[in-house]
Amino acid sequence: MELRATGTRWAIATPHAVATEAGGVAFERGGNALDAALAAAVTLAVSYPHNCGVGGDLFALVQRPDGSTIAINASGRAPALVDPDALRARHGAALPEVGPDPITVPGP
Repeated sequence: MELRATGTRWAIATPHAVATEAGGVAFERGGNALDAALAAAVTLAVSYPHNCGVGGDLFALVQRPDGSTIAINASGRAPALVDPDALRARHGAALPEVGPDPITVPGP
């Protein structure tokens, strides 16, 4: 199964083939990049729940009709009371991949 798919004016890649297919279907039925991203994200919440869930992060490059490209960074924020110096003291330069410290929270 492919983890990436393309059309004449779009491309999508996800960590699960079923989610990639859902995003491709959204494009093929006339949706835009955000429609495809949402279709893929909802599908990932079901087909890949151990790594993706509703409310997770999104990173995308979206080309506008005028040809300009914008970057979307819809990643979460650190909780308000996190002390960056304490994190550096515990973990050094990089956060761990598991545990409570790398968790982000929804926010503007």
